[in-house]
Formats: sequence, structure tokens, C-alpha cells
Amino acid sequence: MKTLNCFREHIYREHAMPIHCRRCNVIFESDSDLMEHSRSVIGCETTDAAPPEGFNQDQEKALKGRKNMFRAGDEEEKWKIVYLILFPDTPLGELPSPCKSS
Repeated sequence: MKTLNCFREHIYREHAMPIHCRRCNVIFESDSDLMEHSRSVIGCETTDAAPPEGFNQDQEKALKGRKNMFRAGDEEEKWKIVYLILFPDTPLGELPSPCKSS
């Protein structure tokens, strides 16, 4: 099993929600590009399309927060905390194991 730190690095690198407009869901390369888009004289159209996949800024703050990890006793407990931050609607009895079975 990869360590929890490697796992967390992976999710920050690969699964963070991209920078996007919350009205039209267009993805941007940088915050400054988004700022320019939002300050445009001609506003974008709102869309009912789902936002891009990934975890949001509130979840990122929770993942990076030391408070949650200090309260965890071991690696498996830390895994559960991370998993529930990313998938908050998961019932406790349905949490997957941090170790893959062979």
C-alpha cells in the first residue's frame, strides 16, 4: 500500500477541481484568466451542466488541515478521515479498505 502522504499528493495533483467559471463551467489555465473572464463586459451564459469533476476548495482545506490528522490514531483512521472528506455521503459501514485485497 502506498503511504497516505503519497496518496494525498496524488489526489492534489490529479483530482483537484480545475479552475473554472461557476456560471458557465468553462475551465481556465489560471486564476488570472478566470478573473479576466469574470470581468468581461459581456457576461457568460449560465449552464445547467455539471461542474468539472474534482474536489473543491473547502475539501482541500479540510484535507490539508492538521486538526483532523492529529485526532487520528493510525494510518487506517487517517485514511477514513481523508475518504470521508472526499466522499462525505458514504455510510461508515461502506468505507473501502485502504489496502487492496490480493
